[in-house]
Amino acid sequence: MRVYFVVNPTAGRGRANAVWKRIVALLQSHRENDVEWEAALTDGPGAATRLAARAAERGYDRIVGVGGDGTLSEVLNGMAGSGAEIAAVPAGTGNDYCRSAGIPLDPMAAGRLALSGTAVPVDIGEMIPRSGRPRFFLNVAGIGFDAEVARAVNRMPKRFGSTVPYVLGALRTLAWYRPVPMALHVDGRTLERRVLLAAVGLGRYYAGGMMITPDAVLDDGVFDLCVAGDIGPMGVVRLLPGIYRGRHRSDPRVEFFRCREIALESTRPLAIHAEGEVVGELPARFRIHPSRLLLVREEGVAPGAGSARVPAAR
Repeated sequence: MRVYFVVNPTAGRGRANAVWKRIVALLQSHRENDVEWEAALTDGPGAATRLAARAAERGYDRIVGVGGDGTLSEVLNGMAGSGAEIAAVPAGTGNDYCRSAGIPLDPMAAGRLALSGTAVPVDIGEMIPRSGRPRFFLNVAGIGFDAEVARAVNRMPKRFGSTVPYVLGALRTLAWYRPVPMALHVDGRTLERRVLLAAVGLGRYYAGGMMITPDAVLDDGVFDLCVAGDIGPMGVVRLLPGIYRGRHRSDPRVEFFRCREIALESTRPLAIHAEGEVVGELPARFRIHPSRLLLVREEGVAPGAGSARVPAAR
C-alpha cells in the first residue's frame, strides 16, 4: 500500500510537529509490512489541498492528514473524487471530525489505524456559493453567529486549546451580533426565519466538542440541519453550555431538519465557515454526496451513529 502523509507542523500550537516525529518512528517500524510512504509539510493556507491533489494524481492509495480539522478539510478538497482513501492523525486544537467519526484521539493509535485500518464509505457535503468556488466539507458548515465566532477565534493566539478560545470568541461576538432574517430552502420547502445560526452537519461535533447536530450520522445520506432562531445575547449565554451535551434539542427556539439539499439566503451578507475556517458568504447552496469518500476508521465503530433520529423537515 502506498501512503502519503500531509503534515501541518503548526497545527495544535505546534503539537503536530512533535506528533509527526513520533509517527515517523512508527513508520520505520512498519517497513516490513509492505507500506510505502512519503510525506510533505505544509507551508501555509491551501498547501494541504495542493499536496493532496498531487498525491492523488500520483496514484497514492491512502492520504493521511496530520493536523487539525482545517488540515483534513484541505486534504479532502485536494483529493475528492480521486478514489484515494483518507485517514487522519488528530494533532490540532479541536479534532472534531475524528471525534464524530470514531477515530482515536490519541495520535499514535490513530497513526497505527492509518497504516492498517479498513476504509468505509462516508458522506461529504458541498457548499456552493453564488459567487466564488464550491468547497467540500467533512463535518459541519455553519452560517451566522458561529461563523463570526470562528472568524474571531482564528484571530486569537492558539494557546488555550479549543474550548476557551471558542467561549471567548462567542462572548465577543455576542456584543454586536443579532439574529438576521433568512430564507431557508430545505429540500424544496421554503422557511422564513430570524436566524442566529444555521449549522449544516454531517458529523455531530464542532468548536472543540460542542454537539451541535447530536443525531448526525456520517453515512446516512442526509444532512442534519440545526437552526437556532431569534435568540438574544442572554439566551445564547444560557444555551451554549448545554450544546456540549446536545441539550439544545429541547429548546423550542432551535429546530432540526434532515435533508439532502439546502439553499440559504439572508438580508445581508453572512459569513460561512467549514470546519472552523471562514470560506465564503451567503447566499449559498449545500448538497450532500452520499458515500463519496473512503474513510479509514476503526472496525465496529459506526461513524457518528446516534441513538435517536430527528424528524424530517417540518
